[in-house]
Amino acid sequence: MIAFSKFDKLEDPNKFLYFLFGIATRVLSNQQKKRQYSALSEMDANGLVVESVAERSADAERLYKALSLLPPEQREAIILFEIVGFSVREIAGYQKRSEESIRQQLSRGRKKLLDLLTEKAILKSLSYE
Repeated sequence: MIAFSKFDKLEDPNKFLYFLFGIATRVLSNQQKKRQYSALSEMDANGLVVESVAERSADAERLYKALSLLPPEQREAIILFEIVGFSVREIAGYQKRSEESIRQQLSRGRKKLLDLLTEKAILKSLSYE
């Protein structure tokens, strides 16, 4: 489905096989990252459940709220790179910007997200005292 939706971006038909391999590699890599995260977040070293589904849902909600506070360029770059799994080059082509500009947006967006998420965590912990 991904290959079909991006087929119009294929510049050289002779590179179609590499195009498919690139997509397949990113999809598998993203799935593996998700599996590793869920395995680590569900059990600790003793095999005990560390994080419940409700906690993960609350974490995801906090992340989406923090993402919504980012400038549109940073938010789009982070979502496309970290969540969807596009490469910097693909995002640069999609946004019609340089790769360096995308890297800068990703860096700034990550720093802002860190600030937002840690600030909210600190405020949340202070409100419960």
